Amino acid sequence: MERTISTAICQDWFHKLSLHLENDVIIVGAGPSGLVCAAELSSKNIKTCIIESNLAPGGGMWGGAMLFNSIVVQEEARYILQKYGINHREHTPGFYVADAAEASSALIYQASHNGCAIFSGMRMEDVLVKDDRVRGVVVNWTPVLRLDMHVDPLSLLSGCVVDATGHPSEVVKVLVNKNHIALELPEEG
Repeated sequence: MERTISTAICQDWFHKLSLHLENDVIIVGAGPSGLVCAAELSSKNIKTCIIESNLAPGGGMWGGAMLFNSIVVQEEARYILQKYGINHREHTPGFYVADAAEASSALIYQASHNGCAIFSGMRMEDVLVKDDRVRGVVVNWTPVLRLDMHVDPLSLLSGCVVDATGHPSEVVKVLVNKNHIALELPEEG
């Protein structure tokens, strides 16, 4: 029995990885924005995968505010709650509350159900640039990178890479730092 279980896990996971060595879109980060992006693209049969450095997708949404697992969504984004069947109620005009666990799991389910492959515990360490375009990412296991172990990474190819890492902007940082790209940002004032 143990061999059967281990074989099933290994064969299924490596099959999924093999299918996603080339993608239409790679999304780095499985927080709310990455999951919505993945659900939408996958629903249109666009071959999509997510690279998530943490063990579980969902980003910071699980914890709500200060580990109070309720989230607040403004009117402009309410359609997302409605589209994905996430229960919510109006708190005050224009502000809706929802359960963070329900919202996170609904978005994870929809992205996965629509065909997006989610690779958790994996971190992007570099971007692949060819002909002045980002054409994929270089990945390794999160613990390998945290422990600064010398383990060769793998490359995943795509026509498009979406940085859904939130505040860290990890894809953009790597692109700028390793490829000597200057960003022209508007001045704050």
